Amino acid sequence: MTKNLFLALALLTTACGADPVSEPPASVNNTVSANNTVVDPSSDDEKLFQAALADYDALDYAAAADKFNQLTLDYSSSPRHDNAGYLYGRCLYEQGLFPDSIAAFEAMLLLHPDSNFVPAARFFLGRSRFRMGAFTASRSEFEAAIAADPAGVYVDNAEYYVGRSHYEDGNFVEAVAAFQKFRMDYPDSVYGDNSLYYEGRSQFSLRDFAGALVAFDEVLAGAESIYFDNSVYWGGRALYAQKDFANALTRMKRVETEFAGSVYIDNSLYYITRIHTDLGDCPAAAATLAHLGQAFPMSTYLVSAGDYKVANGCP
Repeated sequence: MTKNLFLALALLTTACGADPVSEPPASVNNTVSANNTVVDPSSDDEKLFQAALADYDALDYAAAADKFNQLTLDYSSSPRHDNAGYLYGRCLYEQGLFPDSIAAFEAMLLLHPDSNFVPAARFFLGRSRFRMGAFTASRSEFEAAIAADPAGVYVDNAEYYVGRSHYEDGNFVEAVAAFQKFRMDYPDSVYGDNSLYYEGRSQFSLRDFAGALVAFDEVLAGAESIYFDNSVYWGGRALYAQKDFANALTRMKRVETEFAGSVYIDNSLYYITRIHTDLGDCPAAAATLAHLGQAFPMSTYLVSAGDYKVANGCP
């Protein structure tokens, strides 16, 4: 869930879930570059830039990348050079070529440290590093993107990803603080549910199960979210950790009944088996274990559920 971005003078993107999917750019001013330099529409470099932008607009990122890269190589004095360098990196990013996009953004930033595209390049450099699993480095880039333009179009995204980078790095205290700051700074951001969910996960990791449950319930109280099934399951885990077995059982049963395609169904059946065992309801535990085995014969939870049931008094 996210909102983004500008290309030359304006580029908007949207996203679904935690990872943006770009839309075509808005129209670009053909006489003035993003850095307010007059361009010649009849020049070869400008024609190449517009052709590349048309490919980008058509979501043909491979063709656009070739043209943007050609412009950066053949027209070093072009007023579009920084723009093309940034968009070359974006095209590589959109194709999932993250090591290449990192190299492209770094080259653009080295050549154009004062460009209007620095905040966007820093943000997508951070996203590329995040996708590569380099979370400490990604956090630094997101912080640099915010510092470069505190009122920029990506600043809420970047601040959210500061928290995500902390979370992925296992810095759970810092992650909680970052997510809470993010929602204070951007209460209307479409990343709000994301931040609540990962705050809950951070609090769960810190064994603050009551605080985690509050965060998960806030997700469920909001508008439609891709984190609904996650929050139901992890809320059940938080209740179970507090030995609130009755409410944990109710919560875990919701995963399968309300979210047919959830990846958490076998997880929830494992905990339902445990809860029935903990409550001494051995027939219900056995029935749930049988259902788990039938529905998910390859689940890693199948053996664990059976072992738990037997070890805790249910043959």
